[in-house]
Amino acid sequence: MPATMTRVPLPLTLFVVVMLPVVMSLGSWQLQRAEEKLALESSYLESQGRPAVSLRDAEAFSLVRVQGTFDQPLFLLDNQVRDGQIGYWVLQPFSTREEQRVIVNRGWVAAPSFRDRLPQVATPVGSVELVGIVWPQLGLPPLLEEDAWDAGQTVIRVQRRNIERMAIFAQTDAIELRLLQHSPGVLLAAPIQPKFSRETHLGYALQWFGLGAVLVIGWGVMFWRSEKAGSRRG
Repeated sequence: MPATMTRVPLPLTLFVVVMLPVVMSLGSWQLQRAEEKLALESSYLESQGRPAVSLRDAEAFSLVRVQGTFDQPLFLLDNQVRDGQIGYWVLQPFSTREEQRVIVNRGWVAAPSFRDRLPQVATPVGSVELVGIVWPQLGLPPLLEEDAWDAGQTVIRVQRRNIERMAIFAQTDAIELRLLQHSPGVLLAAPIQPKFSRETHLGYALQWFGLGAVLVIGWGVMFWRSEKAGSRRG
């Protein structure tokens, strides 16, 4: 390392060396997420108006029609607000006649007045035909710690819509089928107008890249000042 570079405090140089790859990788990851959201948005727009397909041929946002039976457990997604009222989304395993198992989002139900009580949700008995949309996982909100689920539970309160975890627990495919209104078992149907938030990821990417620029420029200013001070002493 040239002698003039040693005039920049070593801790600052090490901090820049360590942090610059981190913030650049975070910015790149946000750009990747933005591209994924753009692809999902294109898939959603292309799916509009298409006829129903079989579940085996379905992609994100495909309209499907399946026949089968509801199973246990009942997942209640907490803190879902509708028209100013707190409630739950009800998600439940469903076994199709084609021997596939998926997670069906039956929609919204109001929460009881007391927190220690869960809503009573009736389940259709026997074989039914459902119409819904295959819904992708658009991202998970941060959570400090996942709740523990016991194998014997038939009703489980969950804090986020982690379809993959639900699928592992209920032994289904990691597929959410969001029911349309008038399907058997539907409550107040979950929304089918997705919020892709691509601009949010682009904004975060700009912030991370901006922070990287600040690190480089800050170090450069310190180096320039040390060079200038060294030339004066010389």
